[in-house]
Amino acid sequence: MLISAKEWKTALTAVLNELNTSQYDKMLVLLQIPKQRKTAKFREEMPQKIIEHHGLEASIRKIKDAMDQIPRRDEAVQHLLLPFVKQLKDEQKTKGRKRKHGETGSQAADKKPQVGHQTSSQPFKAAFGGSVKPQKMTIDRPLESPAAAGTSKVQGAPVTRRIEIKSVKSFNKTNVCVVAEVKQEQTLFIKTPQLAQALGYKMEAGVEHRIFQALPITAEARIQSDKILVLKK
Repeated sequence: MLISAKEWKTALTAVLNELNTSQYDKMLVLLQIPKQRKTAKFREEMPQKIIEHHGLEASIRKIKDAMDQIPRRDEAVQHLLLPFVKQLKDEQKTKGRKRKHGETGSQAADKKPQVGHQTSSQPFKAAFGGSVKPQKMTIDRPLESPAAAGTSKVQGAPVTRRIEIKSVKSFNKTNVCVVAEVKQEQTLFIKTPQLAQALGYKMEAGVEHRIFQALPITAEARIQSDKILVLKK
């Protein structure tokens, strides 16, 4: 399967949001992208600029090399990046086999996909955790936890815990999917306005960037299943 440019742009946006200012500036140098005014709008447009400047496949390789050199080899960045690196390698192997056997593009298109064949959504399944439904961080498709979606997950009684929110997996104006340390590391969901309010932010332009900048977040949380019902700093 071809790599989805839309999914890569979404993942790349999340990767860049993990970088602090010095790491971000170093990445621009490594990718040979001219520095411009350091505005929120310029940084917001950077994922598209990187893809346009280097192309889809080359941008994946460039970002992988840049993260190794900065360095950002931690889980927060690598779990977003590595699925696309793997898919790129798999795609190159497939192209190599096709060239070896003399298979044309039309012949490849006529082949029916096999059961279990990797789809373009699988990188997000790997990046966002095995059981979490892949989401494209858009503002018109609210994220839902497996429990809210009506799965068979057991709803336990709410409990209050001191947690540390380590990273954000996906974000829109309705919900945020986070990785948090409770008794162990797990994926949780919280309403976006609720998280913003707990941090003292208003729901306005730039709130996503401010939430990323606030990480890690230590707070007292009221949790039921995989949902944060109440969060207090």
